[in-house]
Amino acid sequence: ERLRVQMQEQAINEAIVREREDEIREIHQNVTKVNEIFKDLAEIVNDQQEDINTVEAMIEKSHAHARSGLDQVEKANEHQQGC
Repeated sequence: ERLRVQMQEQAINEAIVREREDEIREIHQNVTKVNEIFKDLAEIVNDQQEDINTVEAMIEKSHAHARSGLDQVEKANEHQQGC
């Protein structure tokens, strides 16, 4: 009887260990998936930063061109008033 109880306890303990191993494996898989998501997210953010830098450079060029155009209009106006 005692042997049977010990065998049942051992079987229960082995089942618990297997269940825990399965849960640990599942956690590991989930952590790996989360890691992949973070890598993808970092890549997306990096790509967006490049786009932001391009837009910023275009804005700066547009501002410089607008400033240059305004200067030319002011010079033309001064020249026209002087005639």
